Amino acid sequence: DMWREAGKPIDFDSSDPNLNPVVRPEFLDPPLTALGMQQCSSQRKLCSTLSPELVIVSPMLRCIQTAKLSFRDHVGRVPWISHEGCREELGLLVGNKRRSISDIRADYPEIDFSPIKYDEDVLWDQYGDRRETLLEKSDRIYKFLTEYVRTRPEKEIAI
Repeated sequence: DMWREAGKPIDFDSSDPNLNPVVRPEFLDPPLTALGMQQCSSQRKLCSTLSPELVIVSPMLRCIQTAKLSFRDHVGRVPWISHEGCREELGLLVGNKRRSISDIRADYPEIDFSPIKYDEDVLWDQYGDRRETLLEKSDRIYKFLTEYVRTRPEKEIAI
């Protein structure tokens, strides 16, 4: 937002940090903004009316924060699991690269990260300087839904 407020256009497909600030290393796995926190908190009442038997969350910090704020009333009542399949777009944008699972687990010990195979973000790394295509993303998400979510015993799952 600061980039836009300064009147600078952002080219999210560029690997040049002068055109795309989200490729800079300091953007690694960023937290929610203050506005994002307000938006999540405003959804708490609605989420409290739901009855999930399980919460599945991306390992990205802002996604965990979103779930913890929105589903605050379900923390400690149902299991929480993290899965790579429900992540945002992979590749190029450092803001979509996660920290190591050992670091994230230290911050969120109540979340089960066992479905994630690698400590480091090898999924993001495999794309290098390009973004995951829509077809690649849809294949990844379809696999997550059909091979993981559909095989879960729970009937109501929040993702």
